[in-house]
Amino acid sequence: MPVPENVHPLRRNAVERLAVHVTFDQQRGYIASAEGLPVTIALSLASLRRQIDARVRKGVVPQLLLDSRARQERDARRRGGAARAPDHARARCVRDFCL
Repeated sequence: MPVPENVHPLRRNAVERLAVHVTFDQQRGYIASAEGLPVTIALSLASLRRQIDARVRKGVVPQLLLDSRARQERDARRRGGAARAPDHARARCVRDFCL
């Protein structure tokens, strides 16, 4: 299957894709498995991708397929963790006068 044009320029010359299935475990982090590769464990998706890129042969583009747990963790990290306090909860005080 040809690689689409919206792929990073360094990966455009790739010949094939490799489906990498990713899940998340609270104790170990992201866990990836793919045919022909050993199970890979990393604390972040970026480091997981780097490890997988180093293990695949040239011309193969790994495609991370996140399950629901991995997607939820990725989305929670993108949101920045704990919910932000509402603006009215942060009173601004200047010289003992609160706005």
